[in-house]
Amino acid sequence: MNIVAQDFDRDIISMTGTIDLSPDIPRVVATTLDLVPNLKTSADLVPLDGQADRIDLYRAELRETAPRVAKLADDVRRLFASGTMAAVAPSLGLEQQPLEAQRHVLFALSQLLGAPTATGPRDRRVLWDVKVRAATQGQFTTFSEDDSEAELHTDNGFSVNPEPIFFLYAVRAARCGGGTSYF
Repeated sequence: MNIVAQDFDRDIISMTGTIDLSPDIPRVVATTLDLVPNLKTSADLVPLDGQADRIDLYRAELRETAPRVAKLADDVRRLFASGTMAAVAPSLGLEQQPLEAQRHVLFALSQLLGAPTATGPRDRRVLWDVKVRAATQGQFTTFSEDDSEAELHTDNGFSVNPEPIFFLYAVRAARCGGGTSYF
């Protein structure tokens, strides 16, 4: 990984746009489907908490079969260990891939970075889409349902133990020039 820019305090690191995880997609998908054999769609991927043997096996297989994804996870971990608070990746090389494939790679990356938490108690998914939803009368929309800018945040920010790492990934770049993925 090459660092192309950083702020004065080294809090935010911008990585080059040469990251291309797409060659690892077939092996990531195969490894994930092997771990979760009855998976209907990647949107249903749930945390593997409480399954230490499976998590260790999955991570070892990913490290062996998906070296680009493993290297990115290692680079991000090193940055955070050195005090960096945010890493910006202009592209992960997945833009032309189907959403299903992108989700598999993001799930794998999350497993290599740590122990992903569920989005909520009902569906327990690791990944969720940010889609514009009109607010009904008497309700408001959350960051995940609104098309205005959302500052870096985690939905568990008020938890006793909020996640030390979270990422926002733009599936499709905004036509206004947005769409940068942040860790």
